[in-house]
Amino acid sequence: MKFREILAAAALAMACSAAGPSLAQTAEAPPPPPAKPVFAKIAVPKGEKTAAIMFEAPIVPGDYMLLLSPLTEDGQYTQNAETFTVREKKAVWTRRGTTLQLRSAKPGTYVVRMMTTQTWWGGCFSESTVKFTVEPGKVTYLGRIDPLSSLDSITAELVRTGKTTSSGGQLRLMKENMIAPSFTLEGATAPGEALRIAREAGFTPDLPVVAAVTLPASFKRRDKTDLTGYCQ
Repeated sequence: MKFREILAAAALAMACSAAGPSLAQTAEAPPPPPAKPVFAKIAVPKGEKTAAIMFEAPIVPGDYMLLLSPLTEDGQYTQNAETFTVREKKAVWTRRGTTLQLRSAKPGTYVVRMMTTQTWWGGCFSESTVKFTVEPGKVTYLGRIDPLSSLDSITAELVRTGKTTSSGGQLRLMKENMIAPSFTLEGATAPGEALRIAREAGFTPDLPVVAAVTLPASFKRRDKTDLTGYCQ
């Protein structure tokens, strides 16, 4: 059973069917540009956050959150995370009907740490993920994310373990058999155009944009003895 099917079957926060819009269909009718400067605060570098991370993302049935974390100096564990919430509300739209995600960040080596959807379900990508470098004083552009393989792997594990309902208001965090989302620059909004859209949405720092190079990676988990465990 796929992600969009389990959304309907498990009666998650929004009603949708397995025939929900595909990634290609999301690009058919680009919405109007944002009315408010969405990036005026969350993406302004300050203090140790002298850089920024940006990527293009489709809207899919069921909002999702992506957590990107810098690694410790030994490259084994993750630290605090930059959280990107992909939803229609307050979205910054591209001309192809996808959204643009941008946040300020500390320089360093980052991994795609985890993804959550519908508040109560998530996947930890410690076994297999991707890493990339965020350079100081630059906007690192990852290209376009494909979230569906990750959402499908979360769904499959929820079904396999029978955890398709919430657990007393706590996150159901899957850690085994997770597939990290992929990023590609091919077919994505060009880095310069993405930065132009970001500036229209309130991103004022005069930083250059650079394309990221993603590489295979993994990290260790510091599990805690609670109901969900930690992906850090």
